[in-house]
Amino acid sequence: MHKKLFSIIIILTSGLFFSSAKAQTISIAASTSDTICSGTMVTFSATATGGTHYRWLKNSLTVGADSTHYSTAGLINGDVIQCELLNAPAGIIIALSAPKVMTVQSIPVVSAISGSASVCRFSTTTLTYPTSGGSWNTSNAFIASVSSSGVVTGINTGVDTISYTITNTCGTGSAILSFTVNTLPFVPPITGPNTICMGSTGAFIDTAFGGTWSVSSTSIATISSTGDITTVSLGIDTVFYSVTNGCGTTTRRRPFGVITAPVAQPISGRNTVCEGDTIHLRNMVPGGNWHSLNNPVAAVVPGGGGGGGGSTAVIHGNAGGTATIVYVVANACGIDSSTINITVNPLPVIYPIIGKDSVCPTDTTSLFEYATGGAWSSKNGLATVDAAGNVIGVTAGIDTILYSLTNSCGTVSQAITMHIYCPARAGVPVAPVNKEIAVYPNPAHTAFSITGIEPSRVLLVNTLGQTLKNLNNINTVSISDLPDGVYFLTVFDENGNIAKKERIVKW
Repeated sequence: MHKKLFSIIIILTSGLFFSSAKAQTISIAASTSDTICSGTMVTFSATATGGTHYRWLKNSLTVGADSTHYSTAGLINGDVIQCELLNAPAGIIIALSAPKVMTVQSIPVVSAISGSASVCRFSTTTLTYPTSGGSWNTSNAFIASVSSSGVVTGINTGVDTISYTITNTCGTGSAILSFTVNTLPFVPPITGPNTICMGSTGAFIDTAFGGTWSVSSTSIATISSTGDITTVSLGIDTVFYSVTNGCGTTTRRRPFGVITAPVAQPISGRNTVCEGDTIHLRNMVPGGNWHSLNNPVAAVVPGGGGGGGGSTAVIHGNAGGTATIVYVVANACGIDSSTINITVNPLPVIYPIIGKDSVCPTDTTSLFEYATGGAWSSKNGLATVDAAGNVIGVTAGIDTILYSLTNSCGTVSQAITMHIYCPARAGVPVAPVNKEIAVYPNPAHTAFSITGIEPSRVLLVNTLGQTLKNLNNINTVSISDLPDGVYFLTVFDENGNIAKKERIVKW
């Protein structure tokens, strides 16, 4: 009986040793490393001994099918993958693999950047991010720059993008902030009047929105919130328009004057001038214009004015008579003027000398000048001339006989060249004036006639000494073609001597 029991024990013990030699095992391997990025497809493979059926576990929960492989892209960090070896599809577990603990990383998840989303030009602001290890960047370095510590500097006005970027083995994540660089407000120039008349109102305009109006001196003018000016007193003031934003205040300014209608002061200076001379006139109010109402008599010399705290004009006397000189001052509020009457005193009026231009030595010839009050003289002494114009030849040659007339404005002379020689008819005495010779009508309108003589020549000159009529052998002279005025007539007899002199008036 003991032998039999011993034999049984031997048999069982032998069976146990046999069973241990045939033990089932299972191991698993991943197609990637144990560290992966989120969403990565991983295939796990099982290698077993002694069994043919498999059950895959994730975090101790059954997943997958009865297969030597299990694939998934849905792993998260810390997931544990194992595989059981079964003796049947739903049988007894005969082996369990070692766990495969997966490390799953994700693309960095970013949060919002903290800090101000704007800065003034040339100023700075600091941005922050909850985690470190990233890098700061700007999309437009012309507008703003950002340091490695998140300090943003405004460079030029505009909109930029500031980003904070975090990178790991799985990718890059960025937080983005739209960033604005502001500047001082832009204020265009103020438009409006340069001057405002006292007692009236004006308006100033600026197209920049949201500003405020002010003036430098409310004793001269006040201004409303809409830019309307009300005058207070005369003077110079300045209007201001100021616009403020987060970066500061910009102010435009424009000076203006509160004025009234000008008042021309009396004109000072001499009120007489000689013909051909000049005088200076002055008005204490500057900025006006000078005018003459009779330029043929007196004219304002262009460019002849000057300063000295007012306005000065140079007046030129052109001809005898009276001219009114006007000084006009004007501005936006009105106009005023002052006048002065200028008398132009003429130079003496003298006419061409009438008479023969030759005489024999010791003989006499007579010269005539219509202008009275003058003096006769001989230039070279080859002839003498008395106060009545009688010339006596002294020595053969050529002399000049002068007739000079003087007044307060000067002396004017006429000359005739006198030839002293013989034989000639220069010594024929001038026929005495025939008192029987008559000229009528005088004044005349269209013509006049000469009676008591048969003239060999008739000479008619104007007040300037210009010959207008020089007629031979005629008694009636037409003057219808001449303007109204005064003329001088000389009638010559048959010997060429002066027979009649008369002043003719044409009307």
